[in-house]
Amino acid sequence: MLNLALRLDVLASGGLGLLLLVLTGPAEDELGMPVGFTVGAALVMIGWAGFVAWVSARPSRGLVTEVVALNLVYVAASVLVAVSGWVDLTDLGVAFVLLQGLAVLGLTVWQFLGLRTGDPVAA
Repeated sequence: MLNLALRLDVLASGGLGLLLLVLTGPAEDELGMPVGFTVGAALVMIGWAGFVAWVSARPSRGLVTEVVALNLVYVAASVLVAVSGWVDLTDLGVAFVLLQGLAVLGLTVWQFLGLRTGDPVAA
């Protein structure tokens, strides 16, 4: 369960990061996400996917706990970006940011439950 949740995190983060890199123009037009913001977010997502892939290849309780904690930070940041007005998102952009944050929250809960149910990880 835990390894699958980590691998889905890799696919989702890396996939969305690549998609945002390819679609920076439409992301600005349709979502209200400035190109610099979109590229920065995409690069963070791709880097994150690499880190989580590394963790999933050798999961340890400490590293998976870090993944869970940092995913929660990402969810909080997503809500902040969506509601703060720091980025002038369109209504579609607000929905997009909140929905992807919700997806990350779902993966995070799954990862946390994997830790709690004793999925095999090193100490």
